[in-house]
Amino acid sequence: MKNQYFGDSRDFYKYDLLLKLMGCGLGFEQLVMGWWLTPDDQSTDGEIRDYELGSRDKKLHDWLQAQHHRPDRDVRRLADYPAVAQAPWTYSPVLDVVPDDPAARAAYVDQVVALSSLPSLVFLDPDNGMMTRSASPGLRCKYVDYPEVARIVESIHEESALLVFQYLPRMKREKFYPAALGRLRAEAGVRHVTWLSPDNVVAYFLITKARKRLGDVTAALKPYLASNAFRGPSRGEA
Repeated sequence: MKNQYFGDSRDFYKYDLLLKLMGCGLGFEQLVMGWWLTPDDQSTDGEIRDYELGSRDKKLHDWLQAQHHRPDRDVRRLADYPAVAQAPWTYSPVLDVVPDDPAARAAYVDQVVALSSLPSLVFLDPDNGMMTRSASPGLRCKYVDYPEVARIVESIHEESALLVFQYLPRMKREKFYPAALGRLRAEAGVRHVTWLSPDNVVAYFLITKARKRLGDVTAALKPYLASNAFRGPSRGEA
């Protein structure tokens, strides 16, 4: 995640989904945001403002549109959104920039772990998604690595859920998703995982520690996903 992305269309889809999950009666006591921040660059990424509202929250839409037009876009402002600031649950962000040094990066992941002892929705928001074998050392900050997912999943509460952002590669989806889920199982020891995609450009991997919990979360989300035309394996796209 970069501050320059704050308030764009994919942010809208993301926060609407997170707030929906927090309000589904699943018992999450906090939202842990592993922002996975990287420095802004000179690209035009983050300039997409054409939101597809669907059944999503119009108040969130309008608030993010205002944030997008500010010259100093900053993810810290999510804490000011009324549905977050006045929520019955705790908002716990990790706002540091992802470090390059391996020891410092491990400490960064430890911050996420330390915040996740209660039943939580834990969200990881890397620029690109899960680590690729071709990622150069200078670009590894844009990815979440499989051992990091393993560390977090091992440590979270039994009733927690982990959601990981994934930018979809130029690869046929019917090949990408099975391969991605296979790598999560093989390299992160994940046993209970699915995916969902709001627009066929990005996706989220949804991970829990127990099969029943994954079923509970996906069942609670089912009407929302259907009304907003999310793709997912339940719709024959695994």
